[in-house]
Amino acid sequence: MVRRVIVGVSGEKLTDAEKQNLKTYKPLGVVLFKRNISSYDQLKKLVSEIKITLDHDYVHIAIDQEGGEVSRLEDIIKEDGGRTYSAGFFRCAHESIDGKDSLESFNLHKDINTLLKEQNILTAQKMLDLGINVNFSPVADLWRENATIKILNSRTFSSKVDGIVNSCKIVIEAMEGNGILSVVKHIPGHGCTLQDTHEDFAYSISSLDELTESDAKIFQDLKDNAKWAMVSHIIYRALDGDSPASISKKVIDFIRKHIGFSGILVTDAIEMKAVYNIDKDICKVAERAIDAGVDIVLYCEEGAAKNAEFLASIPEASDELLNKISDALPTRSTESSTALTNITWKKIQKDAERISSIK
Repeated sequence: MVRRVIVGVSGEKLTDAEKQNLKTYKPLGVVLFKRNISSYDQLKKLVSEIKITLDHDYVHIAIDQEGGEVSRLEDIIKEDGGRTYSAGFFRCAHESIDGKDSLESFNLHKDINTLLKEQNILTAQKMLDLGINVNFSPVADLWRENATIKILNSRTFSSKVDGIVNSCKIVIEAMEGNGILSVVKHIPGHGCTLQDTHEDFAYSISSLDELTESDAKIFQDLKDNAKWAMVSHIIYRALDGDSPASISKKVIDFIRKHIGFSGILVTDAIEMKAVYNIDKDICKVAERAIDAGVDIVLYCEEGAAKNAEFLASIPEASDELLNKISDALPTRSTESSTALTNITWKKIQKDAERISSIK
């Protein structure tokens, strides 16, 4: 028995109530935040405790490790003398060399992509060492100046479809080549709104043509690379003017049929006000998401694993879904193990400083 949900836990070790509920209701996994992390040793112990408590063959230990501002492991990486760089850093780096001599530009773009790859290889290795096997990254949302919410400024790779697709493929390959499942987000695109889904309803007024030719096109081009995708809570007026994507059968149908994504779909956090405020009942939100066709629900609140009523309301995954989930988990390649011998955090920082100096 494994339930179709990933939940948050409250602190740096499991409470008695969390242990009891994880053992009894067996969610698919747990998502980690900074509140759960104080040191490498502590986190490794917590991850081990979660796995032992869940005691099933499909345990997913997830984290948001995008790099830069959204980097739950940043303090641990700093202990190794390193730091990570955001998607916005890579976007600005690519933009800074556009228009240069063709050969010089080609080589510089290649250097930036190599830096992105190497950063994610080292990050994946650290996650693997800790026992984490899922990264809610990369962000595949399109950046629009003055038309995308500012909190995505540092988290998006490009204002061009092909730029995002290329960068996301690099991240996915680096992560999955090192045994970490990579979850692209926020399908079918979060770059078409100025509202914050954490705080209130968010709307996209993009036409169907604009959506299919830009935001959704990114995910369409990534459908053969990404095995999981996180569904946004935006209301896309061109698809369904009444419901956020994560609880909309019409939008999920668009994702499956038009985008052609056949992998696992997970909601964005269901306590976010853009979706929670519709019913103000967390069990009802989860029910509506699953009824809409989402595979896994994500509930990140500190009290999530303590909420027995919520966990009991989540249906069990079918054998077919569990097989699909299992098949999506990557294994570390031999080539990636060899590559690690030539990559260090010191090299990452040196290369980033050189790229930053380019005018």
